Amino acid sequence: MLFALVLADPLFTTCSTTEYGNYDLKSPFGKNVKIVLETLPSITSSTGYNSTAIGEFPYKVTGKALCRGDVTSSACQTCLRDASQKLLKDCESKEAIIWYERCQIHYSFQNITSLDVYAGKYPDMESHNKSVSDPVHFYDNVRFLMDNLSNEAALNRSKLMFETGEIKFSRNETIYGHVQCTRDIREDECQKCLSSALIDLKGCCSSKQGGIIVSRNCNVRFELYKYYNTSSHLITFPTPKGNVMTYYETKFTGMEIMDRRESNGVCGSFVGGKKPSRGDFEKDPADRPTMSFVDLALASDPIALPQPQQPAFSLVKIVPADKSSSTDRSVNQMTVSSLLPR
Repeated sequence: MLFALVLADPLFTTCSTTEYGNYDLKSPFGKNVKIVLETLPSITSSTGYNSTAIGEFPYKVTGKALCRGDVTSSACQTCLRDASQKLLKDCESKEAIIWYERCQIHYSFQNITSLDVYAGKYPDMESHNKSVSDPVHFYDNVRFLMDNLSNEAALNRSKLMFETGEIKFSRNETIYGHVQCTRDIREDECQKCLSSALIDLKGCCSSKQGGIIVSRNCNVRFELYKYYNTSSHLITFPTPKGNVMTYYETKFTGMEIMDRRESNGVCGSFVGGKKPSRGDFEKDPADRPTMSFVDLALASDPIALPQPQQPAFSLVKIVPADKSSSTDRSVNQMTVSSLLPR
């Protein structure tokens, strides 16, 4: 019963009555609309995408249908059948398009393949009203995921212009996403459409726990739960460059720097391939990473850190091998320090 209710509620419907005018269902054009909408579910279910055209100008009607790449043939046909019936019931315009969670149908008096103007829609879903605590870092992960999926879907025709993926946001949270284009457009057109959709996605949903943008030729979506029925590959968010963490083997008060007699030497080393902990980061609040980054880093595999460089200056102590560490190291009771440039 829940499945039927989901199918009965479209995400978005556009009936262009004011722009293109209406049609009479009993007219030649109206009859062709009915034929197209009744034909598309059966010819699309096995492949997930199809298009058709009926009649001659000025009564010609073109239509195309798309099912989400992970749905079964039967689910695809059921979704498209509901979508067709909804359009026949609610729309009497010469062009209309309807989106469901699993499918979409578009018909027009124009040549659909030439309609490459992007016009994204943001369906207002109740599940997308919840906000995240760290929106900047969260959407950095979302965008990295969606950019990777967009490139894969647009440039790899074997994927049928559909791709899913997931990215670990924190120890307990994973972001799931998918992108899809209709198969009647070129690879560069798909990539352009997805880029525009991702701009809209940021505008509506950068601080939300989920978001979806639908359009004539492409769709994008992300959630904090797995909403699709296929396996997806895990994408790893890159660790920001330049965050070299240090630790000191000996505790000191600071006097060791002012007077070398206070210590035989302060030893420090750079951490390499070590999982960061909360105590490793700089004490300046501006230099601290977000807690979500810390959680992600703790859950990630070790990383290769940048090669340490010589600092702008260093304090050098040279002690002959035959001299005791208690030898007076001052000249005229003054501490001697050597400054070395980088």
